[in-house]
Amino acid sequence: MHKIFYQDILYFEGYKDYTKLYLSTSTSPLLILHNLKYFESIMDESEFIRIHRSYIVSVRKTNTISRKSVTIGNISLPVSDNYRDSLFKKIEGPGTDV
Repeated sequence: MHKIFYQDILYFEGYKDYTKLYLSTSTSPLLILHNLKYFESIMDESEFIRIHRSYIVSVRKTNTISRKSVTIGNISLPVSDNYRDSLFKKIEGPGTDV
């Protein structure tokens, strides 16, 4: 059992029925028996966004965002075509066209 704070979450990485949870307070990820869709449904939409079928990232922890990738620290994660529009709508704010 681990107590996890929102501010410590960097990103989630999906592996079929499991999810790796990367934290700023740990050098190795936690492996959790829940799929990524589960975390997408319970996490605060204003704090976390899905960028790829395999990744959900903390909006606050992102350093750079481009059309192809999101960087958190020294890790670069891919942004897929399916999630690109929702990512840019979120970072540009409501009422803005991508």
